[in-house]
Amino acid sequence: MISHYLQVCISYEFELHRLGRLSANKRKTVIRTPLFVNIDVGIEPTKITDFMNLYTFKDEWDQEDLDGMLQLHHFASIRSGIPVESALTDSNLTLWKQAREVADEDGDEGKAVALIRFVNNMKQAVTCTITIGDDALETAREGEPFVMGSALTGKKTIQPLGIDSCLEYVSILRSFLGPFLTILPHRYLNTHIRSDKSNRLFLRAPMRDVDKELIRDAGRNKDSHAAQALRIKMKREAVYVSHRVELDVSRDGAHDRVRVVGPVDREVVDNIVSERIERLGLDAQQPDIDIPDAVEIAPPIPNPPKNRAERRRLEQQMKKAQKKGKR
Repeated sequence: MISHYLQVCISYEFELHRLGRLSANKRKTVIRTPLFVNIDVGIEPTKITDFMNLYTFKDEWDQEDLDGMLQLHHFASIRSGIPVESALTDSNLTLWKQAREVADEDGDEGKAVALIRFVNNMKQAVTCTITIGDDALETAREGEPFVMGSALTGKKTIQPLGIDSCLEYVSILRSFLGPFLTILPHRYLNTHIRSDKSNRLFLRAPMRDVDKELIRDAGRNKDSHAAQALRIKMKREAVYVSHRVELDVSRDGAHDRVRVVGPVDREVVDNIVSERIERLGLDAQQPDIDIPDAVEIAPPIPNPPKNRAERRRLEQQMKKAQKKGKR
């Protein structure tokens, strides 16, 4: 499934599903050209509440031995601003040529071969190849939307098929709505990874300090490329909106006021409230804290329109980070 929908994303990015409109010579030129995409990834907690604790409470909350999972944050290509010189390096071209030869030997002369570079926080990267199959092209051409149905309300939400929706479906909703949500068909990439509790995909790993720090940096609104890519993912995917957490500890007239929005653990809130009360010099007695037992699940955010300025800003940030890494 993951390979299939990555191929669908690449098809949409380079319009491979529309090559039939071109002349034979132009089709051959595209197919025999190295295609390159960059996907920012990260390791996030398997529990969304743990993610929101890191994002919201930052240095005030931590937990050892957090279970993590791979998540896809941002998708870009040469076509959308990735520098050609950083993408088509000698080693990458050699890798592509080898994959192209193998595809030709397997009878796939008429199929495109792409390079995918997975980058984790601009510090780790691995590049692999993928051949775009007929099934992926057919999925892209059909454009069948994702349909999500709630067993509680019976309401269905339709999301158009595209790069953003493909990335989201391979990680999010089933883990926190469980039996109350059905996905027709079950396709999103991030949702698929998140729902793999038995780790059959081998994409789960313990979270490192650097993984936690990236989430905290996103919460601090840092302008690094990796933090921006994660914030774009959070705006794109419904699970973060549904589990938004706000905690306000302040003086309201003669009374201490605590406001909590979002499903967070009572122990977490108690500890953080105590620290903030002491720092703010409020009454030593713990105020009443109202934590909602249930939170209304917000509907998925519609796919945002492609913002070229935003993507260009991300690519410029990536160039700067790559230059620093070379130094």
